[in-house]
Formats: sequence, structure tokens, C-alpha cells
Amino acid sequence: MSFTEKELGPLHELTVQALNNLAMLRMENKGDFESGEKILKETLERADAHIGKYSSLGLALINNLSASYGNSGRYEEGMAYYREAVERKLIVLGELN
Repeated sequence: MSFTEKELGPLHELTVQALNNLAMLRMENKGDFESGEKILKETLERADAHIGKYSSLGLALINNLSASYGNSGRYEEGMAYYREAVERKLIVLGELN
């Protein structure tokens, strides 16, 4: 990950994607939801601010964050992110998609 960030910078889409992948691996393979959640939140903020809330990467990040809450049994906390993900997807994809 540090290679990606050094070579491409912290705001490059590939860096953000690498952080997303790292977070998902920590949660899915190691069961480390706390660390994965922290990485996803920081990465989502980075993506929203610099890549765009409605980019495919931004949509994937918020969806992954909402799913991570559900997977760790924290459904109520995840609902806010899930609703935001649905709202963003409706804007991008439309209601008939």
C-alpha cells in the first residue's frame, strides 16, 4: 500500500482502491472490523472530497462501509450509510436500474 501512495499520491483512484481492498481484507479475512471500518471511513472521506461522491469508487466504498456494519452485527449504525448509498445510486443510475 505504501508503494501505491508514494508513487501515485494519497488521492489517486488506485491508492483509494488499494485502501478499500485493504479494509475489506482486514474485515473479511482477519475479522478486524474496527481497523477495517476506520480505513473505510477515512477512504470514503478522501474519495468523496477528491474523486467524487458519485464516482463508481465512491459508490463502492459507501456500500462496503454499510455492509461492514451489517456483517459485524451493527445494523442500526449501518443503515445511515446504506440509505446514503441508495440515494447516491439513484442519482447516478436512476430509479429504473
